[in-house]
Amino acid sequence: MKVSASQQDDYTFSYSTDGTSFHSVGDPVSGDILSTNVAGGFTGALIGLYATTGNDIQP
Repeated sequence: MKVSASQQDDYTFSYSTDGTSFHSVGDPVSGDILSTNVAGGFTGALIGLYATTGNDIQP
């Protein structure tokens, strides 16, 4: 799993099953809510990846 950030405060999430070829998950997410001049600094919001197999349905 990987998170990439752009210079425009956009974050892209992706995954790889072989560690080489990464596939995007969804559209880029804006990160301007994390720290803004309007908010006066860090807002307490976080962006991250989360994966689990705890909810996988087993036959």
